[in-house]
Amino acid sequence: MTTAQDFAQQADQLRHQEFARLADAIPPTLDSLRGLMLDPFCRQVSFMFERLGYEIITHATGPDFIMVKERHKYLVACAAPTSAEPTRTRSLVHLHEAVTASSAQAGYAVTAHSFTAEARAYAATAPLHLLDGDELARMMQQSKAGGVVPDTYQSLCRQCGAQVQHHLDHTEAVPCPQGHLVAPTIARAALLGQREKAAVAGCALCGAPMRLKDGKHGKFWGCSQYPACRSTKPYMAPKVRRAYGRRGWR
Repeated sequence: MTTAQDFAQQADQLRHQEFARLADAIPPTLDSLRGLMLDPFCRQVSFMFERLGYEIITHATGPDFIMVKERHKYLVACAAPTSAEPTRTRSLVHLHEAVTASSAQAGYAVTAHSFTAEARAYAATAPLHLLDGDELARMMQQSKAGGVVPDTYQSLCRQCGAQVQHHLDHTEAVPCPQGHLVAPTIARAALLGQREKAAVAGCALCGAPMRLKDGKHGKFWGCSQYPACRSTKPYMAPKVRRAYGRRGWR
């Protein structure tokens, strides 16, 4: 026999699926990209290049991924989006060396922020393309040009398991066929990437803001949509986070 707990789990799963479906039609904003951790940010960049006609063929040590278009190979390296510090020349030197070693056509250096003047001068004389925050946002829009954002999504009643339809612009609860009220589970603001001041990074499951919480074993990041979404991330103290580098960036 299906229990209320089973219905709740099914409702969470449906919400994640519907959020992903809706989010896939909306270009992420620059603010939302800057709120991501490095791995989700790299995935967003790879999805963007795929929509622009590139084929992602592998992940590698050095650049974040390798892609191919019209038989030409390109290396892509992404800077950590949570750091507002401009990307420096030494990062481009590493990418340039990787491009040369792999006989690639060129490399793409991607950041959600900016590059130093010295870095731009270096790239001007190397087989490198620089995507700063403004250019990245433009390409994200370009990659999803012509897409239509769905206006409705499905939710599950946590009491009986019946499905109901919600509209993104409506905030009223909708009765299921059994008469139970089902509150909206997705906010348009979350889809558009608006973040609360107390939040950092986006939930990997639903994209909502993460909030710092205290648990039995210390601090952790929990989804702001709890209990609808139970996604968590480990908390890394600021000093540790600054010391945690990746592939020479920053």
